[in-house]
Amino acid sequence: MRVWYLKTAEANSSSSDDPNPGCMQNKNNPEGHEGPARRFVQFGGGISTEQLQWLVQQLADANAAGQRVIVCGHLPLHPGTCIGTCLLWNYEEVLQAMWDAGNVVATITGHAHNVRLYPQPAVSSI
Repeated sequence: MRVWYLKTAEANSSSSDDPNPGCMQNKNNPEGHEGPARRFVQFGGGISTEQLQWLVQQLADANAAGQRVIVCGHLPLHPGTCIGTCLLWNYEEVLQAMWDAGNVVATITGHAHNVRLYPQPAVSSI
């Protein structure tokens, strides 16, 4: 079993990794946006391209060793576990990497200040 903690606010509105610059006039006001589109607020963030590549490689290494993985981070990785403003900016890429690897058994995140279990075929998010 391997456990990793992602720096989920490594990419933010003040970094060059901002995935959607100019998404909102006021980055702390998600009005006019619905669901996951509300995630592009200044107090949110995402993981960098380099960290995503690191995750993909680590998941492959764990797979080769026959190990399961738990992924942790501050910002939620799945839209079913939080309101839109709490969600990791590039959650789709991160979830896809975990689903493709097939060895992530759970994710544990915070930020939303609630507990939700969202079972997935290969990943459970808490």
